[in-house]
Amino acid sequence: MGDGHKEVLEELIDRSNQFLNRSLLLANQYLGVDYHAPAIFYNLKGKTAGLAYPLEWKIRINQSMLITHQIPFIEEVIPHELSHLFVYRYYSVKKRGVIKPHGKEWADFMQECFGLPPKVTHNFEIPLREVTLFVYKCACRTHYLSAIRHNKVLGFKSSYCCKYCTGKLNFLGRTEQVKK
Repeated sequence: MGDGHKEVLEELIDRSNQFLNRSLLLANQYLGVDYHAPAIFYNLKGKTAGLAYPLEWKIRINQSMLITHQIPFIEEVIPHELSHLFVYRYYSVKKRGVIKPHGKEWADFMQECFGLPPKVTHNFEIPLREVTLFVYKCACRTHYLSAIRHNKVLGFKSSYCCKYCTGKLNFLGRTEQVKK
């Protein structure tokens, strides 16, 4: 990540933390409690925008989606995940039972506390990432293996065969970069 990207990321993390603190204040006032700020980590990957861990009182945020979508992402994902934490802590004690992650309590909290629609999934475009594929060959064609599968071959934990000719796949000693 270049210096420009690093500065953008640092600014977005700062804005996320500020928004988290404002949302925390609203949530505490709404329920009449004084819960402390959760730990927040920007290390989530893949298609998930954010994850809440109520028992650990932490939130994980997808860094590449944060960089791509910025303020709209912060304004949707932070309250969504914070709602999970608050609803779990407050209602699981009060109701002495299991609270559904996107159940009535969560939906009501999203609408009444934050004024947001209780959307279960996000609509953000998922940024493509560059991955390295390892080039293998059998008798009939070329195959591309992920780094995980390639490392299993190198560690003698797996070998792979072609589903068409059933021939063993042999590494050609080269890789290709693709957007995925």
